[in-house]
Amino acid sequence: MTQERGFTLVELIITVAIIAIVMSYAVPAYSRFVAQNKVQSFAYALASDLNNARSEAIRRGQTVEVCAASDATVASCAGAVTSNWSKSWITVASGAVIKVHQAEVGTVASTTLSSVRFAASGRPNNAGNIVFQDAAATTSASVSIAAYGSIRAGGGMGQ
Repeated sequence: MTQERGFTLVELIITVAIIAIVMSYAVPAYSRFVAQNKVQSFAYALASDLNNARSEAIRRGQTVEVCAASDATVASCAGAVTSNWSKSWITVASGAVIKVHQAEVGTVASTTLSSVRFAASGRPNNAGNIVFQDAAATTSASVSIAAYGSIRAGGGMGQ
């Protein structure tokens, strides 16, 4: 008589229970990781656009402005009176929009800055911080604009 090989029902139940326990820890950590990356990429995109606007102002020898916009169809910073950077932002030079950045769903921004205008020297008209958070406020990233023109993005700080 040959003996059957395989798993017993008890072994299978124990294996499934172990997998369930491991997944109960892995899924929330993965969700937090995705939220952190989303917020960080949003902050780095804004920092990149601000640095590009600063470089463009120096290259052109004229003022270039980056402003928060209520939607991506706004044609000037005068029509984009908002300080909500989580919707979208535009870069304007010589009265023309040269770049539009679309918003990402689920990111919230907090700041008092509605725009940053770079002079031909590369200096911004105002300094401050723009802080991005995910909708659940579990992770954040910020963009810092110094009075002398330095722009820095950082974050991913869990709460």
